[in-house]
Amino acid sequence: MQLHANIGGGRGVVPLIDSVTGEALAWVSERPRDPSIMIAGVSYAVRNVGDSVELSRGVQGGAGSRVRYGARAAPLTRNALRHLARGVGLSDRAVVHHDGEYLHFGGALFGKLLDLGGVDSGPLSSVRDPRLVVGRSATRTGAGGWKTIEKLCGFGPFQRQLPEAIREEAVRATVEASGFSVWLQEMELVEGLSEEQAEVLAEA
Repeated sequence: MQLHANIGGGRGVVPLIDSVTGEALAWVSERPRDPSIMIAGVSYAVRNVGDSVELSRGVQGGAGSRVRYGARAAPLTRNALRHLARGVGLSDRAVVHHDGEYLHFGGALFGKLLDLGGVDSGPLSSVRDPRLVVGRSATRTGAGGWKTIEKLCGFGPFQRQLPEAIREEAVRATVEASGFSVWLQEMELVEGLSEEQAEVLAEA
């Protein structure tokens, strides 16, 4: 099974970053060439910074060139797959043993944590029962491979400029707050799917 987070997502996109908050306001297919651009009716001054573009001094209704937006691939989230589970009539706590795999609907972060805990997993499913990881500390599970899950934690673009010790602690705190351990403990095993459920998930 394969799920796609964004159609046509991914290559050559550049983030437009708010210089105050560090939030990515948009992703564009090429760097702006003019000193100011317009986004949603607001004019921003432009400054190229490394692999991103920094925006400042937003002025409502000002002047500036238009931008060409780019599609960006994004990790599948727990919330997205929770809705998928509910949409096919399953509990959002369900882990379904079907066709030789375990559909856990955990999302990219939880899937990677299962992987680091010794259960080969993707965002949607794993090859073994994810409950085998129950009892292990989520922060300990993620600590050894914190760099591999950092990009799944939703940090802003300036995260990589921080000292490694702070980055690692931020990852550990995010994993601890994510509810990973509770998710594992509350799982309810479902043996098999109805024909209709299997058809819908096969197309996902």
